[in-house]
Amino acid sequence: MKKFILISVSTVLLILIVFRVVIINQKYPDVIEQSYTTREKVPYKTFELTVLDYYLLDKETLNTLFNEEIRVLGEYQCMIVDLHIKNIDAKEQVLNVYTFILETGAAKNGINLNAFYALNGEKATLSPQISANETIVLKLPFHFTEKNFTKSKWIEFSQRDFSLVLNLYPKKLIINL
Repeated sequence: MKKFILISVSTVLLILIVFRVVIINQKYPDVIEQSYTTREKVPYKTFELTVLDYYLLDKETLNTLFNEEIRVLGEYQCMIVDLHIKNIDAKEQVLNVYTFILETGAAKNGINLNAFYALNGEKATLSPQISANETIVLKLPFHFTEKNFTKSKWIEFSQRDFSLVLNLYPKKLIINL
């Protein structure tokens, strides 16, 4: 009798779980990925974004910007993305660039705040207010440490494919670098 009750309860629970999973999958569809390339104009909210350039910082600049981090965490790499931003709206708008992520394979990271200020000036902000039809260019620094990669992957770091991720859901909007 106990075995029958246990099997019955388990079966009902399994049916309820499957039913809930189906409902959630219908409510939240799969991600649609939309990708762009460097120098291509990307419509994003009320803005037009363009990656003008991207490059790894040289060792001397790295040692200046990340001296303490390098001492504590070991070898560092920092990818800089020069992002051209144009407000295409008729009103002043705010763009939160702090939500942008740089990814390479399974490794992902956000903007390094100290390097952002060092490269863009102390008055720069990760949420710039941009007037109608105004354009600005920001240098977005993303750092990676060797501890996040295998030795062979770290040696080949500069040859890796990178993507600037602007949005994750419902549409994954990326710029392939």
